[in-house]
Amino acid sequence: RKMLKAGMRSRADVLRWEVKLAGDEGNLVRSENTLAIAQAALKEVMGVSFEEEFDLLPVAEEPIKTEGTLAKQVDTAFRFHPGIKVMEANVDAQRAGVRLAWAGFQPKINFVYSYGWEKNNTMALDSYTNWSAAVTVGFPIFHSFSEYANLRKAKSDLKRLEAMKESLKRGIAVQVTGASLNVKSALQRLKITQKGVDYATEHLKVVINKYKVGMASNIDFIDAQVAYTQAKADKIYALYDYYIAKAELERAMGTIDEHR
Repeated sequence: RKMLKAGMRSRADVLRWEVKLAGDEGNLVRSENTLAIAQAALKEVMGVSFEEEFDLLPVAEEPIKTEGTLAKQVDTAFRFHPGIKVMEANVDAQRAGVRLAWAGFQPKINFVYSYGWEKNNTMALDSYTNWSAAVTVGFPIFHSFSEYANLRKAKSDLKRLEAMKESLKRGIAVQVTGASLNVKSALQRLKITQKGVDYATEHLKVVINKYKVGMASNIDFIDAQVAYTQAKADKIYALYDYYIAKAELERAMGTIDEHR
């Protein structure tokens, strides 16, 4: 408006800025409403009262790179993923069941030892002593069909659980691989979008300087602002994708609680 009074801008230019301001204010209202809804959803997930107020820590714009190669990440998942731990416990329990079922078919060995001493009427240490030792070995010969069936079932269940464990490990390896690739892709997009922000910032500065001296039009100024805003938004989206991918990788590796 000052430039309008100075005769450097037309009424149409001012109206164009008024329209842009109204549009930006409408976008701000929608963004604030989206933020309020997101905060309510977060409270519901956290299990806190909707009336409770708390501050969120700012998100670091510089991402924390995930250390380790893909092979190390997969190995970490095999050691810490809760699903694998549960499956390993089931396999160990079934192995114990197989040993228990097989114990009924093993020979049983018993060792018996006895020692006796009988006192006489003299003072000499010539009392009577006796001892005996025996070893018995029993071989189970007769077993019911149910015992054989139980043993076969225990072995079959063990093989099934071991196969399920290997299948789970392969599935987790695929998840870790995909999540790791997503993290790398997000990091690359962050670098690209940061370049876009740098270029848009420099371009906006140039246009502002030209606009102040009447060498750039309103359209040039608005276009530069739109390009700058879009570049910032692209970086925010890339940063969001990075943190989502990183969380998915930590979940696949079973280490998500280490950073909480």
